[in-house]
Amino acid sequence: MWSPQLAWQRPDWLREERGDDVSPAIRWYPVVTFLQVAADMAVSTDVPAGHGHRYGNFVEYWAAIIPPKGWTADDTERLIAVVD
Repeated sequence: MWSPQLAWQRPDWLREERGDDVSPAIRWYPVVTFLQVAADMAVSTDVPAGHGHRYGNFVEYWAAIIPPKGWTADDTERLIAVVD
């Protein structure tokens, strides 16, 4: 998980047993790992669902949580078409 603390503090996910999709070669280095994970987040969107940083359609999530006043399901669909 990315957070500003990753720049100076080794994350728990590198202390625990690694998931199947986490490389055993990854190591934590102050600042370096922070930058690597930040870059990975920006480019790892073309992976199978359930892996990397592909969490689904964020437009639907935001529309469900905080829709603008008067927002409709049709508005959501139109925005999805633009974003995808």
